[in-house]
Amino acid sequence: TEGAAGLPTPLDPALPPFEERFREATGRAPGPEAAAAYLAARRIDLAVRRLGGVGDRAALEAALAP
Repeated sequence: TEGAAGLPTPLDPALPPFEERFREATGRAPGPEAAAAYLAARRIDLAVRRLGGVGDRAALEAALAP
């Protein structure tokens, strides 16, 4: 699901497919660090897409703020 800013949370529906791809690639389930890194990258990706780029640093920082 998405949090208040429309960014992914640990319940993000994209997490299970990531876990499956990770398992297929490595032979093991992703640890908490891998899942956290994936969700962080997804947050950045969604924020940048919504803003149409990274040119407005203040807007990007606001979009990524907790």
